[in-house]
Amino acid sequence: MSRFIDVEPLREDILYENDFENHIVNHYLNMIDAVPTADVEPMIHGRWIPVYEGASTCECSACRKVGFKDSDFGFIESNYCPECGAKMGWKEE
Repeated sequence: MSRFIDVEPLREDILYENDFENHIVNHYLNMIDAVPTADVEPMIHGRWIPVYEGASTCECSACRKVGFKDSDFGFIESNYCPECGAKMGWKEE
């Protein structure tokens, strides 16, 4: 399983808590710098919104594509948009 993290806060904590001249600290900083990086896209967030008032079909607020609809169960509120991959459940504040 991949886990993407921002290493800058980790580096800052190590440097803040320790003496930069310490060879162990330098060893860990070098280990952090040697870890391969990944080109990660930011997560798109959205929410399901009705196509019109009282509609049983909803569209993604990010891409405006209609989500899944099952003939027996109606609209299926999936956790992600099948079209753009936006993570659903975002609420405006």
